[in-house]
Amino acid sequence: MYLKRIVLLTHLLCVFFFAEAQAIRKTFVTARCEQAPRIDARLNDEAWKNAPFVEDFIQQSPVNGGKPSERSHVKVLYDDNALYVGAMLYDSAPDSILTEYGPRDSGDQLNADLFSIEINPWNDGRTAMEFMVSASGIQMDSHNTISAMNKSWNAVWDSHIRITEEGWIVEMRIPYSALRFPKTEVQVWEMNFFRLIKRKNEGITWNFVDKDIVGWLNQAGELNGIKGVEPKTRLSFSPYVSSYVSRNSDTHENSWSVKGGMDVKYGINESFTLDMMLIPDFGQVQSDDQELNLTPFETFYDEKRSFFTEGTEIFNKGDIFYSRRLGGEPVNRGKVSESLEENEVITENPNDTRLINAVKLSGRTNKGLGIGFINAVNSKTYAHIKDTLKQTTRNYLTQGVANYNMIVLDQSLGNQSYVSFANTHMIHPHDDYRSMVSATEFKLTNSSGSYAVSGNAALSQNKELGSSNNGLRYKVQLSRIKGKFQFDLIHSAIDHRFDPNAMGYLEKNNEQSNVAVFKYNNYKPFGNINEFTNQMSITHNSLYHPNRFSKLEIYWQSRLVFQNYSALALEWSLTPVPKYDFYEPRVEGRKYKEPTDYWLRLTHDTDHRKALALNTRVAFWKGRTFGKASYWLELTPQLRISDKLLLKHYFYYELNKNSLGFASYQQETGNVYFVNRDINTLANTFEARWIFNQKSSLSLRARHYWSEVEYKESYLLEKDGSMGDQSEYENHNHINYNALNIDMIYTWEFAPGSELSLAWKNNVQANDSRIDRNYWENFSNMLGKNQINSLSLRLRYYIDYHKLKKVL
Repeated sequence: MYLKRIVLLTHLLCVFFFAEAQAIRKTFVTARCEQAPRIDARLNDEAWKNAPFVEDFIQQSPVNGGKPSERSHVKVLYDDNALYVGAMLYDSAPDSILTEYGPRDSGDQLNADLFSIEINPWNDGRTAMEFMVSASGIQMDSHNTISAMNKSWNAVWDSHIRITEEGWIVEMRIPYSALRFPKTEVQVWEMNFFRLIKRKNEGITWNFVDKDIVGWLNQAGELNGIKGVEPKTRLSFSPYVSSYVSRNSDTHENSWSVKGGMDVKYGINESFTLDMMLIPDFGQVQSDDQELNLTPFETFYDEKRSFFTEGTEIFNKGDIFYSRRLGGEPVNRGKVSESLEENEVITENPNDTRLINAVKLSGRTNKGLGIGFINAVNSKTYAHIKDTLKQTTRNYLTQGVANYNMIVLDQSLGNQSYVSFANTHMIHPHDDYRSMVSATEFKLTNSSGSYAVSGNAALSQNKELGSSNNGLRYKVQLSRIKGKFQFDLIHSAIDHRFDPNAMGYLEKNNEQSNVAVFKYNNYKPFGNINEFTNQMSITHNSLYHPNRFSKLEIYWQSRLVFQNYSALALEWSLTPVPKYDFYEPRVEGRKYKEPTDYWLRLTHDTDHRKALALNTRVAFWKGRTFGKASYWLELTPQLRISDKLLLKHYFYYELNKNSLGFASYQQETGNVYFVNRDINTLANTFEARWIFNQKSSLSLRARHYWSEVEYKESYLLEKDGSMGDQSEYENHNHINYNALNIDMIYTWEFAPGSELSLAWKNNVQANDSRIDRNYWENFSNMLGKNQINSLSLRLRYYIDYHKLKKVL
């Protein structure tokens, strides 16, 4: 009887998991051309006359599955060197086609019509390369995954557009050097076309991309007909030279330097590419948005260096790699002040280590096995200390030579399913420190793409001065990923010894979580509404060791997109029972009992097709004790003066009233003190973009961040996590923190893949205990602090091996 029940249950689960039918995929059969067409957006070459074409596009928005309002006629050809795309995009009002200009890779953010082709030679529904052109001729290329676009990936390819009396034409040449594909006689690639008619906010695709299904790439069509392609050697060099002049306003000292290096890209075969960065230079990378951090956790910064963002999706497997560790902050930078002797001051303490070189290898075999490898080495980094009495200097080693590497194996199982293995390894000989983290990740999707089971697990092994520490993390998830109603059921756990932070980023360990997420989305217009999406989640968190309750939270979000393309969203959250913070006390075994609370947030976005647009967000949070409350206001006005000039301002204000937080720990008595404080934070970011033509532009980004912390009464933290009576602890000062960054960059792409850039950067950071109620008085005081100004000129030249060979 018991056996019968097991068999019946197994049968029902199989029916439930695999019953739905697979969606029909469209097929396009291309043809070989004997004479390559000229890329001039005329489509009058002999090759295009009898080329295969498609016209059966389907609307994705505003009507999910509707009929397009305009006709699209797209052709594809190939030869031994490249893939060619020619698209006649008919428009009943060609004089109304939107054509805003922007820098490269900004296409999907422009107020302009767009056309793109998405290609996945591996035919697994997991990754793709997208080549997009706007009606203003701006190129965008991205390396996409099932959940994100990586626009930092740049390829060298040709395109041209032309607006006619019938609409607009786009013509592309995508060389095989920009692609990676299996070594087979007959190629079968996933492919889709996308068109955006911006003035109508109408998106259409060739193979229907249903909004009721999670993912975009997994809904592509199929490209057949490519045979006998033998691409040439993929080898390119990008040498660079840069010059820097900087000035320190405190010391009135000027410094000047010249740097040089080279990036090398080598296609080992059709599938694998080796990237090498020799003596890298990141001086013109956009400045980080510095903030005051009062939490016990490390601040997370996004990666902006192109080498670590281009084609690095495979290194995200296992969630154990944080590329900012490579060339990041020296491990002993914070210890410099502790080493100071009498009459000594720090004259220089670098924020970053300098990389000597970095190498990455990535690709996928014919059997669907993806392989990724990255290795980087940094040089020694020193802080400089000066004795003001003896006028002598000495160096303090903040980071010795260290080696970082990672290897990833990612086996595609078809139907968006995969299993992966990843390993990171960091060696720091000077501190006798070694860290290794191994992880596995998987996803299994049923044949109809309606349900998925996924998960990951990781083991950290850290050794320092002869001692070792091992930790474990895992996560499992069941999801419904198709239909109006979708859900995610998630369980995760991180033990108290898990530490991947030598090469990864983990905010906190020693936590387990159970989360249920339910979504209901309606993408069919009704009344004055185009889209109506809803999400509810219930989260239960607890400490892993020992098992102690931490938090129960209920969250809801509803969002409406109206027919005039404005949007309105309402979010709220509730913690119905008191929660416990085991990290804020900064002492193992202690906890902070927080009251029940709730918060509300309202967001409104206007139509960004208009010259003046505004995003508004207001929020309110309320705690049940100590009069705790928080208020947020965000305003983002945007003014498009012309198709070539855009102004944008981001305003953020946050007020935290009676925000209790850690103040001090007295080891002798075991006492933990908390302090009540009011925190005012204000940030202003101004951005301007002036596009001269399709190849040159000037951008300006100026950000001022100001946070004031006014300390009030102190309390002794009780063993049960509550606040005791007011204490006499007064060893704390108010905080007035300012950060100002200005980045202005002129860029000129004078040849495909080659670029000249001129950058001016200004940086000010000030931290004292003065409380200024007046914004302009505070701003004036900040400008009187030490400023670092730098001006740099950088030239990078792209050299293709085959063109160089012809010249030589």
